Order: sequence, then structure tokens, then C-alpha cells
Amino acid sequence: MYTVLFSDDTDTVRRLFCDALRRAGYRVLEAEDGSEALLLACRYPGPIHLLITDITMPRMGGLELRRAITSCHPETSVLFISGYSEDALDAGDPFLQKPFTPIRLLARAAEILQDSRAQRTFASPVSSM
Repeated sequence: MYTVLFSDDTDTVRRLFCDALRRAGYRVLEAEDGSEALLLACRYPGPIHLLITDITMPRMGGLELRRAITSCHPETSVLFISGYSEDALDAGDPFLQKPFTPIRLLARAAEILQDSRAQRTFASPVSSM
């Protein structure tokens, strides 16, 4: 089972998408901003496979959260979401422009998790027989 950390400062958005992720079989940790997300992440003992975070939030935004979370969870992939433009992101950073549907979020999350799993498999050494 994959673990997803979802961070968004809008309660209705967070509840809607966290519920959709849970119904799809993900273990979901939810936070109302980057500071709370970082605290949850650093206290969480297992792997966090995907961070879904709004770019602009009070106290700590998504970009700062991405940098900070690598200290306790370097394995975590990131999907940025925002009602604003993706201009603040590096080229190639996974991004969904709000508004989007739960189906679109689930599809994008599955795609990112599949890509990260393939990269880990490809990067792991092959044992010789």
C-alpha cells in the first residue's frame, strides 16, 4: 500500500481529495499547510511514497516543503497542485492546475508512483547468479 501525504490549506479541497485517495486504497496523511505536513512526515515511521502539495500556503509553501521533507523522507516523490501558474516550478516538476477532478488526481498520482517505482527498480543493482 502506498502512503500519500496531502497538504493543502483549503479544507474542502483537502477533504475531497483525501477521501478520493483513501477510497482508491492509499494510506493518506493530511495536513493544512507545509509546516504541519513536515511535522507529520518527520514523525511518520514508514515510507511516504508521494507528497501532493499546494504551492502557495501559509507558514510553509509547497516548494519549501519539498526541500525540507527530503531530510526525513528522501524517497518521496512530489506532485504540485495550484490555482496559480506553475511558473515557480522547475521544468519537469509534476503539476496539476486547479481545478481538477478526483479522477484526474488519482490518474496523475498513479502515474508518478509507477514512474518512481520503475526508476528505483532500474537503479537497484542486479545480483549475479
